[in-house]
Amino acid sequence: MIYKFLEKDLYGFIDEKGNIIKEPQFFVLLPPSEGYISFLGESGYGYLTYDGNIAKILCEMKGYEFNEDMAMIEKDGLMGFIDKNFNQVVEPKYDMVSNFSEGLALVENDEKYGYINKNGEIVIDLKYVTASRFNEGLAIVRIGEKQGYINTEGKFVIEPRFVRCSLFNDGLAAFEERDKYGYVDIMGNIVIKPQFDRVHDFSEGFAVVEWDEKCAIINKKGELITPFIYDVTLSFNEGRCAVGVFKGEEERWGYIDTSGKLICDMKFESAGYFSEGLAGIKKNSKYGYIDRDGDIRIKPIFDFTSDFSFGLGEFVMNERNGYIDKNNNVVFYSKNKMNINKYVMNRGIFSVL
Repeated sequence: MIYKFLEKDLYGFIDEKGNIIKEPQFFVLLPPSEGYISFLGESGYGYLTYDGNIAKILCEMKGYEFNEDMAMIEKDGLMGFIDKNFNQVVEPKYDMVSNFSEGLALVENDEKYGYINKNGEIVIDLKYVTASRFNEGLAIVRIGEKQGYINTEGKFVIEPRFVRCSLFNDGLAAFEERDKYGYVDIMGNIVIKPQFDRVHDFSEGFAVVEWDEKCAIINKKGELITPFIYDVTLSFNEGRCAVGVFKGEEERWGYIDTSGKLICDMKFESAGYFSEGLAGIKKNSKYGYIDRDGDIRIKPIFDFTSDFSFGLGEFVMNERNGYIDKNNNVVFYSKNKMNINKYVMNRGIFSVL
C-alpha cells in the first residue's frame, strides 16, 4: 500500500511504514482506482501504480479514475475511454461521458444522452434529454417532463411518471409527488407513500427523512426508528448513524445504533462516518476518533482527520500532515508545511491506497 501526503503545493507518497517512496512532485492526484492513481506532473497527465511506479504518461490527454477496467480520457474538450492496457478504446468524440457502471457508460452529444458498451458501441441510442448511470440494474431517463427507469437493454421497467426520482439503493428509490417524497421498489410499486419534505437514499436498510425542518430515520417498511428530533444527520455506516442538533448557533453531534438508541451523548462539534470501526469526531475545536461504543480511542488533538483505511488514519497538525494507526502510534509526520487551503479543498476526494 502507498499513502499520499502534501508538502507546500506538491503531493508525494509514503509506504505503510512511513518511508517516503516518492518525493513531492505531483500537482494533482485523483482518487485511487483499480490499481492506478491518475496524476498531473511536470510531464503531463499519467498513471501511477500502487507501488509508486509510473505506468503511463498520457502527454496530450487527461486521464481520470478507472472503473470497471475503463477510464475516461479528455482531449480538446471531448471525451472517450482507455482500457487498463492504456489502449484507446473509445476515441474522444463525446461532449460528456460518465464512468462505466454495470457494463455501460452514459455518453452525451448535442444535449442528447445514451449508452455505450466497453467496445465503444452505442447500445442505447442518444435520445434522452437527461439520463443517469446504472445502479442495481436500472437507470433514470427523462421523456418530456417525466422520469422513469430503463434496464441495460434500454427497455422501460418503470414507465416515465415521476417529476423527480433517485437511483435505486438497497432495492428502493425515492420519488416526488405533489411536493412530497416517498419510495418505490424496482417494479414501480409504492412501498412508502409520499409524505416527507425531503428524503435520502437507503443505506444498510435505513434512510434519513425530513419533515417540518426536522430529521428522522425510517426502515424499509417506512416505520420510524427515531422521532423527528434531529436537525442534521448522516446516513448509516457500519451499523452507526451520526445525528446532530442545533444549540444556538452551534451543532452538537452523537451516534445512534440500528434500534435508534443513542450510543453516546450529543457532545461532539462534528461527526463523520465509521470506517474500519472508528469515526472521526471534533471536540473542543480539535479532531480525534471514537469506536463503535462511542468511546474516544484517539484523543482529539488534530486540526483535521480523515477516515481510517487499510489500518491508518490521516491527520493534519500545525499545517503538516501525517498518519496514525489504531494504537495511537504516529507512522508518519511530514517535515514541511503544506498549502493548507489546497489540502482542505481536496482532502475529501483522497483516501489511503
